[in-house]
Amino acid sequence: MKTLEKNTVNSKKTARFLVLLPHRDSLKLLQDYKLKLFAGGYKGALSFPPVAPLAVLSRCLNREELKKTAHVIRDASLKNNGKITAGKNDFIQSPELCFFGPILDLQCADLAAAFPCEKIIKVFPKTLLCAALADASGLEQFPAEPEPFSFGAAMVTNLVIRPLASGASAFSFEWRLGPECWLPGR
Repeated sequence: MKTLEKNTVNSKKTARFLVLLPHRDSLKLLQDYKLKLFAGGYKGALSFPPVAPLAVLSRCLNREELKKTAHVIRDASLKNNGKITAGKNDFIQSPELCFFGPILDLQCADLAAAFPCEKIIKVFPKTLLCAALADASGLEQFPAEPEPFSFGAAMVTNLVIRPLASGASAFSFEWRLGPECWLPGR
């Protein structure tokens, strides 16, 4: 995808997020948990990529803005020797979606304070690694929480998500990740 700014669909249906994507080597436990949720009947477990939504965007960030964001996140992770740890489950709500998954020990307030940008509509008050999209029904019926895990290698990127006309409207999406920027070394 050459540009995420060009959009031919109705912009009210398209959502843009700044996300943190852990290195694939650290996602095995989350993927197993997502499959367990889906097998348990939760439709939203496979609808969203294994990313941590950080902020809602009006427009996608460019490479320089992603690079600055990656530095801010790395600086915040240095409080824990450069590791980001996933713990207990929780929910966060965006205007478009409700995310469910393990909370990360990464303070998004650091992002908002250190990187004000007119493209950032809302910085989420907490960061979680999305295991499933949630709805208002059956939120108490999730299986046990995944094993805690941590990671140091991750990237920041833009995520554009658009509902599909077919399938369950609350859980059927197409999505694309934009340019990636790895967190700098510790």
